[in-house]
Amino acid sequence: TAAVLFKNISPPYAVVWSDFITHAAAMQRRLKSAQRSCYNISDMDKGDLIMLVDFNLLQERTVPGMNGGSGEIAARMFAAGGLRLISSRILPGGSIGPHRHENGDDISFVVSGSGTAVCDGTEERLEPGCCHVCRKGCVHSISNPGTEDLVLLTAVVER
Repeated sequence: TAAVLFKNISPPYAVVWSDFITHAAAMQRRLKSAQRSCYNISDMDKGDLIMLVDFNLLQERTVPGMNGGSGEIAARMFAAGGLRLISSRILPGGSIGPHRHENGDDISFVVSGSGTAVCDGTEERLEPGCCHVCRKGCVHSISNPGTEDLVLLTAVVER
C-alpha cells in the first residue's frame, strides 16, 4: 500500500501526522467512494488539507507501447496541481519510449524488478532501492528486459 500525506499540496509536501489522525477516516471514505483512475485536487473540499493516496483504490490502466515503447505498462495515477504520483509496472519485455519532460522533473523509485533507463544518452541500471531522476528538459526512456515486472513509484513535479 502506498500512503502519502500532504499539507496544503505545495512544496515541500510536508508530512503532518497530527492532522492525519483527525482527517484520515473522512478522506479514506471519499477516496473509496470515488470510482476513478485518477484523483485530482479539485475533487477535494476547500477545507481538506491532508490526503491519503492509496494506490490500491485507484483503477489500474494498461497502456500498450507507451511513448512509442514496446509491450505494456500497467499504472495507477494520482494528480494534484503540479504533482503526479504514479505507481507502475513495466511488464517483462516492455518499455517506455524516449520522451522529453518539458514541464518538470520525473523521479522514479525502483520498488522491485530490474531494468535500464537512458537519460540524455546516458544509460543507468535500475535495481530495487535506486532512484532514477529525469530533470526538466531531459529526454529519457525506461525498459524492462527481465522476466519480472519492473515496479516503479514515480513523482512528476512541475517547476
